[in-house]
Order: sequence, then structure tokens, then C-alpha cells
Amino acid sequence: MKKEYLLFLVMFLGMEVSAQVAGISASKLATYDAVTLPKYTLEVEPSFSYLYSRNWFDHSAHSVPYDLGADSSLLMKSFNMRFTYALGERLEVGTFINGDLSSFSFGSKIGLVQNDRLGLVLLLGTTFSDASDKIYRNSGFYGKTLSLAGGFAFTRHFSQRFSWDVDVQAQHTLSSGAALSNNYFVDTEVGYYVWNQRLQLAGGFSFNYNHPFDDTENTYRLTFNPGVTIETGKSYILVLYFPIDLVGRSVENSYGFSMAFTLAFN
Repeated sequence: MKKEYLLFLVMFLGMEVSAQVAGISASKLATYDAVTLPKYTLEVEPSFSYLYSRNWFDHSAHSVPYDLGADSSLLMKSFNMRFTYALGERLEVGTFINGDLSSFSFGSKIGLVQNDRLGLVLLLGTTFSDASDKIYRNSGFYGKTLSLAGGFAFTRHFSQRFSWDVDVQAQHTLSSGAALSNNYFVDTEVGYYVWNQRLQLAGGFSFNYNHPFDDTENTYRLTFNPGVTIETGKSYILVLYFPIDLVGRSVENSYGFSMAFTLAFN
């Protein structure tokens, strides 16, 4: 494999698998919960991610250095904005926009079952991307690619302090009407509140699987997400976590941190 192609492949796959239903609220780190915002509440959330990688998972799922020199590495930084609004007691909609405006997403969370112990919601969303990828020409008003995603999120409250979230999603990506790939996502996290329920210790795993419709091979990645949420008031939450890739195939092996500031307005 040529060096330039390897670098491009890793960066492109990393961009593609990060898309899924976006623009909706969550109560922990990287997993959606089954709780919708209170009616007529607006959430505004700027976030920043910083990922560093010197290795990639090759075709045999081995973590090996990039074939670009002894000191080669990838540095992936992103700034994003999320705006989410609750239209009803069990319905919220929102948008997620990259800082460089290369892509933007619309998402919705629809409550199906919600009580003090259990919750189940339907997730629906779409992403329009105009990222520079050297392959796909501009294919219309949405840019180079269009992704359609859907799934479910489940929440189990064991007590006021301890809870568990799971979301399962599928995504279909196309360009100029031609199908490009299917992606599948599973995220799960647990959280426990301490310090008068102002600090939540949280952690879990994210798994994504990519099935392209061309001659390239399927890819996957499993990531461990430890972190915390700090709730200093009803309208302000700080989210901080440290994703660490554990296993994968034909994707970058990275680690880093992500930080988000969630502001709520009634």
C-alpha cells in the first residue's frame, strides 16, 4: 500500500464512522440515553475533541506504526456545536454542526417508554457532509455524501445515583444516489453520582462496524470511554472523557480527550 493512500484511508475511515444520529441530548459521555429534555427547553453545547495516533489497526487487526517514517503521527482536532430543543414532553429535535462547516446533522429523539425506572426512545437523523475526501464529487445541495441513520436508546435507572444507557444505531451513506456503505453502532455506559449528585463518574464502550459497497474490506473499532460529568447547576454541565481505542481493523488506533459545555435554557 502506498504511503499517501494509507494516510488518506485512515483519515477518511475515521471521518466516516464518526457520523450517526446527532444533535440530541445525552446524560453521560458518548452514549445516548432514553430521557428527553423538559418541554420547551433549549440546550446549547459547544464541544472540542483532540485525538492523537501513531499506530493503526491493519487488515489483520494488529496495531502497527504508520508506514510514513519513525516519527509519523496523526493529530485530529475538531470543534462542534449542538443545538437541541424539546418540542413536546417526549420529543426533542436538534442539529450538530462541525466548526469548519464541513458537515451538519439533524437528529430527533422520540420517547416510547419513559418512567422512573425504564426508558426507551427512537432515534432518527441525517448528516450532510462536504468533507474533502479526494473521491466523491459534489453531488447536490447536501455536498459529497448524505447519511441516513436510525436506532433506539434504552436507559435503566437502578437508583437516583446509578444508571445504565445503551444505544443501537444503523446508518446508510450514499453519494449522487449511489450507495456507499452501511454502518452499525453500539454504545453502552454506566454512571454513578457522587458529591451530592454534582459529579457523575461514567464509563463504557463504543463499537462501530463499517460495510462499504465497493471492493474495500469491512472495518470496525472498539473504544473505551472513561470520564466524568460535572453539574454545578440545573443549567450548566461540563462533560469530560478520554476515548481509548482498544481493537479494530483498517482504522486508526487513537486516544485523546473530548470536552463539552452544556447550557440549558427554559
